[in-house]
Amino acid sequence: MPWPSWTATSGFESALTDAWFSNYWIHISPLSTTILALIGLLGLVVLRYAHDNMRGEASARRFMRAMVLTMAAVVVTVASNNLILFALGWICVSLSLHQLLLFYPDRSRAVLAAHKKFLFARMAEALLIVAFLLLWLQHQTLNIQSIILHYQTVDTLTLQDQSVAVLLALVALIKCAQMPLHGWLIQVVESPTPVSALLHAGIVNLGGFLLLLFAPLISLADAARWLLLIVAGLSCVLAALVMMTRISIKVRLAWSTVAQMGLMLVECALGLYHLALLHLVAHSFYKAHAFLASGTAVASYLSGQAAGYRLPRLQHWLMAMAITVAAALAVSPWLSPMSLISPWILIGIACATVLAWHFSYGRAGCTARGLLLAAAAPLLYIALTTIAAHIAYPDGESPYPLASVSADLWISTLFISQFGLFLFVYYASHQPLARRLFVIMNAGFYLDEWASRVTLWLYPLRHKPNLRKHLQSRSATAIETQLGGSV
Repeated sequence: MPWPSWTATSGFESALTDAWFSNYWIHISPLSTTILALIGLLGLVVLRYAHDNMRGEASARRFMRAMVLTMAAVVVTVASNNLILFALGWICVSLSLHQLLLFYPDRSRAVLAAHKKFLFARMAEALLIVAFLLLWLQHQTLNIQSIILHYQTVDTLTLQDQSVAVLLALVALIKCAQMPLHGWLIQVVESPTPVSALLHAGIVNLGGFLLLLFAPLISLADAARWLLLIVAGLSCVLAALVMMTRISIKVRLAWSTVAQMGLMLVECALGLYHLALLHLVAHSFYKAHAFLASGTAVASYLSGQAAGYRLPRLQHWLMAMAITVAAALAVSPWLSPMSLISPWILIGIACATVLAWHFSYGRAGCTARGLLLAAAAPLLYIALTTIAAHIAYPDGESPYPLASVSADLWISTLFISQFGLFLFVYYASHQPLARRLFVIMNAGFYLDEWASRVTLWLYPLRHKPNLRKHLQSRSATAIETQLGGSV
């Protein structure tokens, strides 16, 4: 196959594939440039932190080499324009990360987490290779942009195309640690803090990047979109509920990542790819800061407790909801009648929660600050999504269809149900049903316990038999409890 020359593309292309320049192996676009800039900035910060954090460790040099190799593999994956190169980069990311997760090989919980992560990663890679093989058989090319451009010119998909979309959705769900294959992400907090920052701020986001890259294909595959809506939607809600029961800062952040990744995949399934891109970038910055600054989070929590902590009362919630609904009705004439309602429901719930908590302090200054924050949130959302849309859709508007009304209602129902359960567990804690629900939530709905037992049954830890016996005799819930995840 001849080596294609560097060319600048012209004409109409979808936002996420509008090339600046590309060749057979590498493709640079607004999407990849944004992600590469993110990787460079976060990588610099994490490496600097790791250099100071690991000073004095006997294997610090080996740790830093594994960190650099992992970041380099992520760069190759993001910039690749060839199916084989993309798959090799994807595999190298997982293999180098495995070395970081086992930096302390004598910690039994770290070994279990790395073992499960290793198996799930191999599963995702097998699915990815099958999907890429089907793409090559159908299009007779390994060039990713040529494949993507094909899907921008068709309105329907063949059965083989639908199968590829479903496989890519499964890969994204596994990579983003969605339930029930999420437990390893919770338990890898046993690894050094720089690894947690790199993992939660970058590597798990690759599932979202995969869907953004193949957006023209995913947007036409109803089966793949509903798979994402159901699995990622439920994972988002359930993980957010479980996070309520945690007191360990790192464990709370890990459950938050599961929920946030689920929300990002839901945004892709809804056709809001620009919102998913914004979510990916914002979440990366937030999680990198949260993990690297987790040592100061305890002091902040204790100072908040000392300042006085109490739940908002009924009148606070009623005032907050009344203000939120009135504001929504006031701005509704300026909203597009074809837009989805689920994102605005989520923003409304967030604004009402902020208002209620600030009202509960009973001070004019806190009330004013709550009103300011609640007013700023939707304005900031509109501004940032507009910027993200310009990056994602350089041609002006999204070429991808939005989700159906039923999909929008499904996600809206999940958001409202999660908010209702949150209020029920907090305010009816004396009720037997609320207590039982809290126990189930505290156990992570027992999903990881099932996944751990199946994993160890299918592929036991063959080295260190005493460790394998020790791990098999304990549930995943007990392991997480020792990490500080229970109240």
